[in-house]
Amino acid sequence: MRAGLLALLLAIAVPAQDDPSLIERFIRNRIQKLVEGRVRPGATVRLGRLTGNWLSQLSMDSLEIRDERDSVVFRSGPVNAKYSARDLVNGRWVFDELTIDRPVLVLREQLDGTWNYNHIFTASSGPPQPAPQVRASVLRLRGGSVRVLLPWTPESWLGARARDSIVAARLKAGTMANTADGIVAVYRWTGLSADARALDASAPARDGGSVNLVDVNADELFPPWPIRGLRGTIRWYRDSVNVAVGGVQAGKSRGSATGWARFEKKGVPPFLDFRVKVDTLALSDLAWISSIIPTDGGGKATLLVRTDASDRKLVHYALADADIRTGGTRITGGITFGVGQPLLRMTDLALAF
Repeated sequence: MRAGLLALLLAIAVPAQDDPSLIERFIRNRIQKLVEGRVRPGATVRLGRLTGNWLSQLSMDSLEIRDERDSVVFRSGPVNAKYSARDLVNGRWVFDELTIDRPVLVLREQLDGTWNYNHIFTASSGPPQPAPQVRASVLRLRGGSVRVLLPWTPESWLGARARDSIVAARLKAGTMANTADGIVAVYRWTGLSADARALDASAPARDGGSVNLVDVNADELFPPWPIRGLRGTIRWYRDSVNVAVGGVQAGKSRGSATGWARFEKKGVPPFLDFRVKVDTLALSDLAWISSIIPTDGGGKATLLVRTDASDRKLVHYALADADIRTGGTRITGGITFGVGQPLLRMTDLALAF
């Protein structure tokens, strides 16, 4: 086996010194074999120009994936990979280092409850194939962005004037957009940079994958927080994502978070359940919730973020065990804000002054 592999490496590597296109054809053939028969009609996977010493390093000047509507799901600038040729020849996408510049990920839920990425690949018509091994010892993202678009339907009790006012304000703020499917809610992270280790997406979807985050930075549109220094572990499964991160600075506040998001049904927002321990809380980072929150001062608290069990559009932000000072006043206790409906909800008021 080793002799045969060595002969194959030499057979390609030696003439490739004079004809680099051999490298590109070989890599393209490996990728074509991976996606052959799995891309839906109308969807596309476009690879840019490939260069490099294919035995250990490869550069691709661009990558783009579009769905059946010809809408971008993923695109990027240069992709640089370092790897062992042995893994590549054996069909294993295992990288020592993987660096992606200017990645753009767009996740859009459609009116039928499916997501745009469901309209790229289809199950193979042949015998079931094992999932490709995808691993990276070191993963770096530079200058990226993520957008999540969700269908938005106004509450039935809202009058036309109130509905139009809400839509106009959110369109101006960028938290809504007009699309071919109508008005959608927009969640966006820009200026994304990430250093990660031990990316493992090799297991079947039911068993999930994981990545260890070393340093992640991004600017979040809503809530309007610049996120800095995020580190920890993310593990994903077919229907949920588990998060355990620490050292996070969101705006002027610092803390750690654990919890999960569960995707139960098509067309239904995910169920969120997170516990955030805020060691340093700046009240100015909560001012987006309501104008009644002062912008001066801070302290410490525990923030519980949980989706309402009966209304998945409603998310409760429960401030508990708070010890906050603003001006000359000390505030202890807790309060819960319900966000996601036209009117802000306040419950469980248990504050002491």
